Amino acid sequence: MPKINYPFKFVCTSDSQLQLSAPAMRRDASFLDSIIAKFDYLFAHAERIGAQAVLHAGDLLNNPKVDPEVLTETMDLIDRWNIPLICTVGNHDCKHNMVGTYKKKSHLSVLEKHGVNVLISGNSLEIHSTESKNPVVITGYGFNEPETMDLLDGMAIRKHDCFEIALVHATIFGTKEIGGSKWIGAKNLKGPDVAYFGDVHDDPWADFHHKSGTRSFNLGALARITKTEVNRKIKFLELHVNADDRVFQFYERDVPVAPGEQVFDIEKIEKIVVENAEQALAAVARAKASKGQDPVELARHVGATLNEHNQRIYTPEQVTLLLKTLEVA
Repeated sequence: MPKINYPFKFVCTSDSQLQLSAPAMRRDASFLDSIIAKFDYLFAHAERIGAQAVLHAGDLLNNPKVDPEVLTETMDLIDRWNIPLICTVGNHDCKHNMVGTYKKKSHLSVLEKHGVNVLISGNSLEIHSTESKNPVVITGYGFNEPETMDLLDGMAIRKHDCFEIALVHATIFGTKEIGGSKWIGAKNLKGPDVAYFGDVHDDPWADFHHKSGTRSFNLGALARITKTEVNRKIKFLELHVNADDRVFQFYERDVPVAPGEQVFDIEKIEKIVVENAEQALAAVARAKASKGQDPVELARHVGATLNEHNQRIYTPEQVTLLLKTLEVA
């Protein structure tokens, strides 16, 4: 059998959430330095294998507006490597989850002017190789866009008769509502040959086959933020493509990271989990008791539910959502 040539190579990642200060659950001195170092590792690997681009599936930044040092360090990163960075827009990149506002209300637009390729709304960029008759098309689907919803629901119209990689910032879980935004599971996805997902930091479906033939990947985030990620390995996807024959190979690669107990404040995490769980239990018990239900029995019931989730860090917003869910149940 003749050996297949793969003229196109890509390194895929997501959810770097660049910021100056360390997230609340971490205690390392410089979170920004650690993420930039991980990016350097990815770009060095991309250079070593001859990749055409590093692909990023959204949440490049942790907030629409970041400290000047974050911009400076990120622009220096882009300048160090002669390899394009192509991304879509995640919910952290844009104000109020409105992807279309990033050009006016997000520092992602500053990075775009410095050379980062930003793709949203199903817009595409062609990548060419002298070894291939056909290009590879990279298409971006930002968070909660109509085009993204259509893609996930199997309603998107394929615009390209060539190998297509979609960068999608969305969950691959079932439909849910969070903060007024609709998140649709990707089970009906069709159109691109490969879809690389950002947003979910864990990797529950690292390699997912759709009925349509599309292959989806989610290897988790470049950044480790919450307790569930203390011991999570950081992975990226190395993708090799033959655009003429419409075939590809992929490899899961690891990024070297420090042990979780060195960078996470485990004692603080445990304290917050307990405090927020107790807060949720007490609030639900009071609400139900006012309706004549026994708060002790209710607390036992709700406690069992919370125990299924106690690996999470509950923010006040998450507690509110949890209370609403439990009161209905």
